[in-house]
Amino acid sequence: MPAMMFRRDYFGLIFSAVLLLRPPAGCDAQTQPSPFPPPLTASPPQDSLKRDNKPDSLAQLQPKSNARLSPPTVALYSALLPGYGQIYNRAWWKLPVIYGAMGVLAYNVVNYHSLYVDYGNRYLSDQNSLTAPTERRFRDFYREARDEFGAYLLLVYLLSIVDAYIDASLFNFDVSDDLSAPQSSLRQMPPPVSPLSIRPTRLIGLSIKF
Repeated sequence: MPAMMFRRDYFGLIFSAVLLLRPPAGCDAQTQPSPFPPPLTASPPQDSLKRDNKPDSLAQLQPKSNARLSPPTVALYSALLPGYGQIYNRAWWKLPVIYGAMGVLAYNVVNYHSLYVDYGNRYLSDQNSLTAPTERRFRDFYREARDEFGAYLLLVYLLSIVDAYIDASLFNFDVSDDLSAPQSSLRQMPPPVSPLSIRPTRLIGLSIKF
């Protein structure tokens, strides 16, 4: 009997010690501070060539390629400065034609005007001489030639303005060899009709046989 009570008291002491050493409820073992320092993690090296989010200053300085002048504005500038429309529309091969034609016509206008003034002065000074009718005829001829070349010069000037206007209107026109229709237009087209899906319709008619 005493031995049994000794064992019972011994086990009771052990059970009480276990209850005292047990951590309180709600306390997680992972939240306890660790006596060891945390392991060192190597940070990834920073890329020295990585660009920041700031806008590029060179991109801001570049003009927009799609921003073009309207055709009337190009025609106006071409009227103020002949050949400007051809330069703006990148039709470089037209410049020698326009400047060459205008140069030749302007030279003839100035030359014939000079001859017209010269023979006009001769005719006014020698009206009573025998050469007066000839000088008057030359004067009238050079005046008509001057006016004719002046009209040609004006025509070339107007044609250069019209050409600049047309080129500016058709600058963004697609002249490539690709004749395929865009996807947007293909979506709007109705589906093709199959011959098998067409049902014959009955027509009401009247036939008389003799």
